[in-house]
Amino acid sequence: MASSSVLWTRPSVSFEAGMPPARGGHTSNQIANLMIVFGGTYYFEGKFNYLNDVWALDTDRMRWYKPVVAGKVSPGPRYGHASTVIDTKIYIFGGKGEHGLLYNDLWCLDIEQWTWELLSTTSAPPSPRLGHSMVAVSGKLVVTFGWDSKIDTYNDVWVYSLSQQCWLRPKINGQIPEKRYGAICLFDERAARLIVYGGATYDNEGKPSYLKDTRELELRTMTWKLSQVSGDFPSSRYWHGGTVIGNVIVSFGGWHGPEDDKKKTSSNTGGSSSSLASTTNGNNVTPNITKTTETIIINHKPGMGFGAEAPPGSLIEVPISTHPDCYFLDLDTLEWIQPQIAGKAPNYRYGCTLVPFGMKVLMYGGWEDGRPLSDILVLDMEGIVSE
Repeated sequence: MASSSVLWTRPSVSFEAGMPPARGGHTSNQIANLMIVFGGTYYFEGKFNYLNDVWALDTDRMRWYKPVVAGKVSPGPRYGHASTVIDTKIYIFGGKGEHGLLYNDLWCLDIEQWTWELLSTTSAPPSPRLGHSMVAVSGKLVVTFGWDSKIDTYNDVWVYSLSQQCWLRPKINGQIPEKRYGAICLFDERAARLIVYGGATYDNEGKPSYLKDTRELELRTMTWKLSQVSGDFPSSRYWHGGTVIGNVIVSFGGWHGPEDDKKKTSSNTGGSSSSLASTTNGNNVTPNITKTTETIIINHKPGMGFGAEAPPGSLIEVPISTHPDCYFLDLDTLEWIQPQIAGKAPNYRYGCTLVPFGMKVLMYGGWEDGRPLSDILVLDMEGIVSE
């Protein structure tokens, strides 16, 4: 990975039929030039509101629109579900909805037709859950981890065959990782493996613990192992956002584990009273950005937070800093890196999503101190990523 700074910007965004409600615990997926958002939750006037709306962001024009989605049935409102893409279809599994309802249904959203379809199965599905992960591998859907919204967390692995319309439970080998939910689990296609980082779990007495390990599942042999990582290790966290862009995993945000959990005072993010994500203290959990005295001269871009009077393209001097929630994992060397950030870094958040577009990553939504967010931020990875 090249040694360079990265740049966060806040682009100007327009809309056709209003803006999506602020939310966290949603999913976002990229198909062509669209970022498609589904579901999530927010807390307002003493109650949790669960969503099952679909929004699309045209990333060429940075313009929101709300597609009309047909189908005899559609998914119930939910958050904490998982999603993945095959061709022009988004697959959505599980999540938690109103009145504590926990799902284990599998849906397909066809964005060419803008239709929903509830997929059937000829075998028993995974147990209902939230905070799990799902990735698409060779035309199959791989689901792992999750939480029953009470005490039980999972480390099982399930595979759904789209051709056979059935769930399979493959034999798993190696060092089985600790049960967890709210981890990032991403597909490294070049090495045919899943990379897992972080998450949270409960012990038999209901006491939470937060994880910071990096694991990998070798998909050819379905073998787990502890990754031999090096570098600037991220701290324990869960419900962080993550994505793969080229040879780099980008991780941002997350609930920070024991030091944050000691400060929890209110319930604002859509979980039950025992949910790790349900309790925050606004002034206490926002991490301090580690500032440096260094500066860098770069081309000014709108939305970067500095040089508002400068015309686009002009050279301006901006500070660079690190952020305690922004980390990269080099998939070639398995080295964790805390990058230098040019300009204004994003606010603390968790329950956000990251989506790759070319050499950029779009971050959308999440919760900040229990307050739902609706902002779009763009991370420019040019000079960092090798394809």
